[in-house]
Order: sequence, then C-alpha cells, then structure tokens
Amino acid sequence: MTNPEPVEPRVSGLAAGWTVQPESAPAPPTLAPENDASEVDSGTETERVSNVVLMLLGVFGGLYLLYTWGWLEIAKAYSSINQAAASGSGIVGSFLQQFIFWLAPFAPLVWFVTSLKLTKKAGHLALAVALILGVVILVPLPMLYGGGGQ
Repeated sequence: MTNPEPVEPRVSGLAAGWTVQPESAPAPPTLAPENDASEVDSGTETERVSNVVLMLLGVFGGLYLLYTWGWLEIAKAYSSINQAAASGSGIVGSFLQQFIFWLAPFAPLVWFVTSLKLTKKAGHLALAVALILGVVILVPLPMLYGGGGQ
C-alpha cells in the first residue's frame, strides 16, 4: 500500500530549526584521502622502504632464523654435557648456567631485531653493516666443523 498523501517533514523537539526527514537512506561512508594536506605539513609522513631493502630484510631475517634453529640444535646436542658441568655449580649457578645455555640460541633473533631498532634513523647502509656483521659473528661454527657434543 502506498500513501497517496505526500509526507511532510515533521518538526522535532530537539532544537529550533531542525526537522526530521521521513525514512531517508543514510549517506554512504566516505574514505579519507591517502595523503591529507595536514599530514604532509606536520611532517609525520612515514618513509617507505624500497623493494630491494625489503627483499634483503627478508633474506637476512630468514638467515637469522636458520641461525637460531642451528644454535638450538647445537644446544640440544650439548645439553647432557652442559647439565653435567652445571651440576657442580650449586643451585643458583646451575640454574643460571642452564638458563643462559638455553637462552643463547636466540641471540641471532635478538641481533636482528636490535639492528632494526638501533639503525632506524641511521639509514640503510648502517643497517646493512649491522646485519652483515651479525651474520659473520653469529655463524653456528659447531655445525660447520661437525661438532655434536656426543
């Protein structure tokens, strides 16, 4: 059924001059522009990383993840030797030795994250130097020469 009479806007008691429109559809949401002029003026624009730098971060991140896995495998292989060495250190010494022994394999991941955080303002060259230095320093040597602890 349709109403043959046109519907007049009714007066609302909210405020003087305001009227309520009958059954109007809500306005569609509008998207804000990507680069707002106020954002550019305030200097809060973020620096974008180039594709090459992003690819190298992925490669180095994967390499550091492999280093972490390698050091965990080495720690598992040497765990019986470390447990025997820690048993003569007393309660506190034994706990600390075991804690550091199992925490040490995560040094590559800590190096990677720390390099990213500390070289954020220094630039891409400083980040590359820090990551390459970490690759050289943190290489799992016992995996290279076949040391297994058993």
